[in-house]
Amino acid sequence: ELINEDIKEIKTTIENLNKKDNLNTEDIYRKAYNYYLEQNYNEAIKTFNKILINFPENDLYDNALYWKADSYLKLNNPKKALIYFKMIYTYFPFGNKTDYALYKIGTIFENQKEYSKSLLAFRKLINEYPDSQLYNNALKKIRIIKKKYRRRK
Repeated sequence: ELINEDIKEIKTTIENLNKKDNLNTEDIYRKAYNYYLEQNYNEAIKTFNKILINFPENDLYDNALYWKADSYLKLNNPKKALIYFKMIYTYFPFGNKTDYALYKIGTIFENQKEYSKSLLAFRKLINEYPDSQLYNNALKKIRIIKKKYRRRK
């Protein structure tokens, strides 16, 4: 009987530790986003990773991916940023950051002078997300890139 009580206490302790450890996803997200706002991008990435690793089914998953990608962009690592922006487009086509991810993809390719890939991303944005706040920006980018692209040929 004493053993059963010990087991109950251990189980309760573990459950409480898990609750504290997980905090909750919103708290972790808020903490990570604050790191991002403070321009502490390495900490932001580490903290967003806690959500990405531990809570793959959470509603904040695609947002965590987005801000992780943008943190890499701010750290001047567009190659890594592209990976995560592409993940958003691929796995979260109806997410609230998907059009923004496409816009970032287009911009990264534009900056790398990969104009055909850039045009593709911006065209996907205007065709697949016609209600996006970025719709007009994407149209402008397409016009600008077409001019640059013509000059290159």
